[in-house]
Amino acid sequence: MGMDGQVVLTSFVYEMDAQMLVLELQAEGIEAAIRKDDCGGMRPLINNERGVEVLVSKADLPRALEIAELCRAEREEVAAENQTRRRISKVELISVAVLCIAIGWAVHWLYMKQNYFLEEVELDRNNDGLVDEQWNYDEQGIIRSGLGDDNFDGKWDQWYTYVDGRLALYEIDSDFNGIVDERVTYQNSVMVRSEVRPNNAEKPSRIYLYRHGILWKEQIDTNQDGRMDLEITYDPFGGIETNQPIPRDANGIE
Repeated sequence: MGMDGQVVLTSFVYEMDAQMLVLELQAEGIEAAIRKDDCGGMRPLINNERGVEVLVSKADLPRALEIAELCRAEREEVAAENQTRRRISKVELISVAVLCIAIGWAVHWLYMKQNYFLEEVELDRNNDGLVDEQWNYDEQGIIRSGLGDDNFDGKWDQWYTYVDGRLALYEIDSDFNGIVDERVTYQNSVMVRSEVRPNNAEKPSRIYLYRHGILWKEQIDTNQDGRMDLEITYDPFGGIETNQPIPRDANGIE
């Protein structure tokens, strides 16, 4: 998107917040871009003074303002809900995707191939001398996978898979025993489905479905018999619309 005809929709102190809004706008078919001045990533604190701007075309401005306001209200709703309810939320998972982009510009160790393409990034987030994040890139410098050690025990418990530079799969070992417990799938880096399978169980105990990265349906196997027997649907703000049993002769989410 060229600079002609663009206007500033809003600005943020942190680039992560701007990236989140851009993802929402693109999911709604609105072309958006970020404008910042941080000396090519060398001085990120400049953004605290000048702000990170989100740009859209003049024609898209009215609709973009509606989406920006919806996102703001949604972030407030999620923040309040997370105080009493612990689950993987839209904000958390989009933050993970945005963090993957930011890591490429704030790294401790860089490994370079010929033509100056980035090959691998390793991070020590708690300064204990051990690598607890690793990001791998292809020969064109496009991210292809990542690993994370969230409890700093020296073992990977998070796995990221990218397709064409976009997040496609996020796997989590939530109890840190070396076995995947949850798989989250994405389309164009936007979350679409999450399956909870404790210790890589054959059948999921819980399934989440998302529209434009927002949770809209959840099915639960409450008695752990391998069949979903409770379905919950949500409105765009995270409020429960329906909560009802699933008949035994009905099929669960495919």
